[in-house]
Amino acid sequence: MGVGAQFGWKIESTYGTAVTPDKFYPFTEVDFKDEQERVEGESQRAGQYELREDQTFPVSKGWAGTLKGEVYTKDWGAFLRLMGGTAISTSGPTDSLYTHTMVRGATFPGATFQTNEELLDGTDEPFTYAGAKVTKWKLMF
Repeated sequence: MGVGAQFGWKIESTYGTAVTPDKFYPFTEVDFKDEQERVEGESQRAGQYELREDQTFPVSKGWAGTLKGEVYTKDWGAFLRLMGGTAISTSGPTDSLYTHTMVRGATFPGATFQTNEELLDGTDEPFTYAGAKVTKWKLMF
């Protein structure tokens, strides 16, 4: 992971319609993969014992994976909305610490995610995922 690596996001007003991310946060590891299934035709011709190449093709079901990062002392409360929070309040600082409270909603909001990864030649490559949702998350200390 190069020094240009970062994770950006923005909640979408219409699910699946990409928006320009405006919140960015560093990450330590990302592993998003395209989930695909193959669609196969059922028809056969005389003398045909298996499907021809033009009778089967891959279809993307979407992207899934993990994103790992560290919890910093600033700008982390915005993640609570991605994690399915509907009513989020922040109070403080008390002894220079803030308290974030989240009421869990019934659904996860749709968002546009973007990772920016450094390639071997030193250039940065953005990868954008529209209609993304955080369906599972874990906070460890």
